[in-house]
Amino acid sequence: MFNLEYIRHASSFYALGVPIYYYVKTKGSLASQGLSLTKTINMKKMVFAYYHNFYKSILTEEDYEKNRLQVYKFLLDAASDGMASLVLPGTKKLGDERTSACSIDVEGDGILMDEYRDRKLLDRYLEPIALKNDLQLQDIRLVMYLSQPHRISSRKELMDYTNMTKNTLSASLQRLISKGIMKIEELKVPIQTEIQAAQQDSAKKTSRRGKTVRKLEITLLPAADSILKSLSVAENDYEQARYADLTDEEIVQYAYLNSKIKQSIQKIL
Repeated sequence: MFNLEYIRHASSFYALGVPIYYYVKTKGSLASQGLSLTKTINMKKMVFAYYHNFYKSILTEEDYEKNRLQVYKFLLDAASDGMASLVLPGTKKLGDERTSACSIDVEGDGILMDEYRDRKLLDRYLEPIALKNDLQLQDIRLVMYLSQPHRISSRKELMDYTNMTKNTLSASLQRLISKGIMKIEELKVPIQTEIQAAQQDSAKKTSRRGKTVRKLEITLLPAADSILKSLSVAENDYEQARYADLTDEEIVQYAYLNSKIKQSIQKIL
């Protein structure tokens, strides 16, 4: 019943695709002890009185008459938790809602398979943060991208950096802005030297002194602090999962070799 009280004070609602928490029936628990037909009927009467008064208070008389059957249906309904049929399409057992990786791809070889496994492993630790903050996984990934040192100065660069499409990026930015997690400013920065002008337009060798270019400035606001703390924990869990079967010496050696590989890639790019 306490969930219904929120309806009196909230203006809008959003249904999550995955439950944040759920109750599990335990054999022999207090909730299942001492049940009888008489107690069940008395409980139904008591709760129905609350439902009846609740809907009377939030619905007009006309709307209440239209929904009267739905309200009175509660007297006959029984709890259906734990009774979902896994045969029906789209039905999942509680606890198995999180995104899983395809077993064939997890066991596959190749550069793309390695990238796929890393992404899925990271997603496993980012999903709870998205659910907790009523955001999508791509939103949390975007916050994570922006929390890292970067030199992003345009939406085009941000699209390339995050591997997002224009529409996906715009939608994600809008959600984060609406929740007060970040702010975006379009700044006009003067081009002060001919070298900078040449970088902006290599085809023109003339000076563009006094001209300006647009620069995208994204700032994470204090509302993002809790998300950043969660991301730090998630990143640590991700690294621990990756290095679970390595010794301390192997981890040090891997870090050294990975640094060498990064330098080689940077030279080419």
